[in-house]
Amino acid sequence: RSWGRSEIRLAAVEALKQLRDVTGETVHLAVPNGPHMVYIEKLESPSAVQMSSRIGTTVSLYSTAVGKAWLAMLGTAECDAVLATLPQPFEQHTPNTVRDLAPLVRQLDTVRARGWSVDDEENEAGIYCFGAPILGPDGAPVAAISVSTLRFRQKDDLQQAYVAPLLAACEAVGRRIAEVPALSEAR
Repeated sequence: RSWGRSEIRLAAVEALKQLRDVTGETVHLAVPNGPHMVYIEKLESPSAVQMSSRIGTTVSLYSTAVGKAWLAMLGTAECDAVLATLPQPFEQHTPNTVRDLAPLVRQLDTVRARGWSVDDEENEAGIYCFGAPILGPDGAPVAAISVSTLRFRQKDDLQQAYVAPLLAACEAVGRRIAEVPALSEAR
C-alpha cells in the first residue's frame, strides 16, 4: 500500500499511462532502494502476452534498464560509491547478464552519452527493455522508467517506437516533480 501512495508514483501515473498507450508495451516506474531498484508502478501491455513482474519487486541495478538509467545519471563519486557496494561477480540472471564491473562501467558511459539505457535480455530471457531516468530539479536522478517489450514483437524503429516516447515521459514527470518541490525530497 505504501508504494501505491508514493508521491513520485502519483506525479508519474498520467505520463506512464500515455507511454503505455503510445508504445503498446508494459511500463515500469522504479526507485532506488540500496543496491536495487524497486518497482512502484507497473502498467501492463494490452497484449495477450504479459510480464511476470509486479509492484514491490526488487531488481538489480546492473542488469535492468531502470537500474542502469538511474546509476548512469548519478554524480561520479556517488555512482562509484554505489558500484562499490555491489557484490562481484554479479549474479547472472541470463547468459546476457554482465558479470563484472568493467563491462557495466562501459554500459553506463554509453547511457550517460545518449540519455537512455537498455536491458538486452540481461534480467529475463526474451525481454528487451529501454530505460531512462527521471531527474529532479537539481539534475540528480530520483527514479527511472522502463518500457519492456518481448524480443519477438519488438518494432524495427526503436528510437521512434520506444526511446522518444520514453524520454518524453521522463521529462514530463521531471517537470511535474519540479512543480512540487516535496516530490524531489521524497527520494
